[in-house]
Amino acid sequence: MNKIIMEKTLEKPAEELKDMIPAQLQLPEKPPPKEIPYFGMVPIPQHDFPEQFSNFCFKSLYIREEAIRAMVEIKTECNQLLKENRIFDVSLPKIVRVDEFNQL
Repeated sequence: MNKIIMEKTLEKPAEELKDMIPAQLQLPEKPPPKEIPYFGMVPIPQHDFPEQFSNFCFKSLYIREEAIRAMVEIKTECNQLLKENRIFDVSLPKIVRVDEFNQL
């Protein structure tokens, strides 16, 4: 938004700009607009996506001790929650408070 306002301001004649901008600013010429493809597709270079993604994951997460430890802890907590605790108990005859639920 500010870039558009700045461009419109600098497109004004030099007479109007001399009061607003003390120095003579010159912007580089605008680049020519890019050609819009007929089908709306952009060609991308040939690459092996699965290999690149695997390399990215290995280099970013799976070699850090903190990340591995966090994933193991999360998996342990999820398994413990599935085995020991029942989050949803539809067999209750009535609505119960949290402390009653924890006792059950």
